[in-house]
Amino acid sequence: MCGQISAQEDGQQQLVEKYVALYMNAVRNHAIIYNGKESEKYPRVQNNPYFKGILYTEGQLSYNGVIYPGVYLQLDLCRDELVVLSPDYLFNVVLSPDKVDYAHIHGYHVFPLQSDGLPGCPSSGFYLRLYSKGCVVLEKQSTTLEIRDREPVFMPSVKYYLRKDDVYYRLRGKRSLLKALGSHKKELKQYVRHSHLSFRENAETMIVSVVKEYERLNSL
Repeated sequence: MCGQISAQEDGQQQLVEKYVALYMNAVRNHAIIYNGKESEKYPRVQNNPYFKGILYTEGQLSYNGVIYPGVYLQLDLCRDELVVLSPDYLFNVVLSPDKVDYAHIHGYHVFPLQSDGLPGCPSSGFYLRLYSKGCVVLEKQSTTLEIRDREPVFMPSVKYYLRKDDVYYRLRGKRSLLKALGSHKKELKQYVRHSHLSFRENAETMIVSVVKEYERLNSL
């Protein structure tokens, strides 16, 4: 019975995506997601402020409750904007963040976080959701345009957050992660050592792996 329900839901999702694709092809650059302000160009800089590079990537967008598959997206880390490329490749349109539900790009779940008043809640903006089961792990990437050696350059910055029991914790390394999790410190330290995990070398993998192990230990 469960398999039949799953297959039915999957068929409905495929049907929705089919008709959305037909709709997108019909309305072209008159579609609602392509109506908005155009992204401003940056001055000539050696590097770029975009998530995973300057090129647009094909992804999935949920906008105002409607799923749009196969759209070309770009996350501007300097202006904190999600930008969509029009089907005619002529316009770079900034999506209204209050209408963006989420986007899947470069294998990541990107969504607009609104400050909810919970303790430690980070500022509003686009975040990467790395994990969400009992705990939630978020990553915030940003860049700032600075002058270095008389040349403009985008300087990257990455912050990590853990949401646990309706409290947000800023994660700066292994120590702050273990402190935020609170229990099973001895077991988790051994897990980090035996698994050769390093916050400095790969913070995403280290944080998510430790959080998963913490939740496994709590379930025993």
